[in-house]
Amino acid sequence: GWLQSRRLRKRGGLRKPIAGETRLWVFRAVGVAKETSAEATTRIRDLNVRLCAELGLDPTRFVIFKKVGDRDLECTPDQTLRNYFGDASEMEIRLLEVIEVSRFRRRRWSAFAVT
Repeated sequence: GWLQSRRLRKRGGLRKPIAGETRLWVFRAVGVAKETSAEATTRIRDLNVRLCAELGLDPTRFVIFKKVGDRDLECTPDQTLRNYFGDASEMEIRLLEVIEVSRFRRRRWSAFAVT
């Protein structure tokens, strides 16, 4: 949450997009968008680990979601980007922080949304 968002300001950012890969737009809660990319064959789990590493976040606390209408659908970690989005050249996904509250698993928006 808050502590991790402070670390982001001090650490490096996302790697630059590579031609031929699917473009991903990364937004902080406030501020300008940052851009990166990933191959369509990238597994959701691997993308989550890479984005969290580049942003200085703990990958065990963040999950990638796909925006479906007005709902967020959790992406299965073993699936690839192509499984969820087809052959789109740009895609909208969200990186949400997972918070454990007693026995219920609850999600809240983190300081970051990947789009």
